[in-house]
Amino acid sequence: MQGTFNVDFAYNVAATPPDKAWIVLNYGDGSPDTAPVLWTLTYTSSYAYAAPGHYFTTITVYNLASSVTRTLLVILLVKI
Repeated sequence: MQGTFNVDFAYNVAATPPDKAWIVLNYGDGSPDTAPVLWTLTYTSSYAYAAPGHYFTTITVYNLASSVTRTLLVILLVKI
């Protein structure tokens, strides 16, 4: 199947972000990590996958003191 599959990601946090924390995303499709962006309470990102499939997308939040990484499984299916 040709075309792209657009996915919107939204990360909402109820806590106050740590000082000077940064976010990096890896979309799990072999593309490079995103450039770091300053973390806010709500972070959104849009991405276009090239093909249907299973992608382990990771988000890493880090600052000088620590880092946390979480993984999300994105499954893109094609309706036949």
